[in-house]
Amino acid sequence: DRELEVQGSLAGAVVWRYVSLTVTLAFCAGVLFSIYMWFTLFQGRMDLVASLCLSINIKVFELVFRPVAVWCTNKENHMYDRDYANALVWKNFAFEAINYYYPFIYLMVFAKYSEA
Repeated sequence: DRELEVQGSLAGAVVWRYVSLTVTLAFCAGVLFSIYMWFTLFQGRMDLVASLCLSINIKVFELVFRPVAVWCTNKENHMYDRDYANALVWKNFAFEAINYYYPFIYLMVFAKYSEA
């Protein structure tokens, strides 16, 4: 009876890890889409309004993702604090690398093709 309970909790943890990965990737895709829309809307121009919109976009995604990442990591039911911390750090690293750096990489690569 106890063995089935342990197997069930392990299976639930594995499922939540995949759900957590999917949520993280969905947020990253949301960032990529929003940056594409931002670039399309402002056509690569970096005036004051475009800069403010980009900054707000980055901060909003950050403020929404952080509690979601903590919630997902809690649902993964890690046995050790070290595993919990590592899972949360990797989620934040993956998301924040895209959220903070992708707009500028996008500008470096595609700004030369814009009309601005």
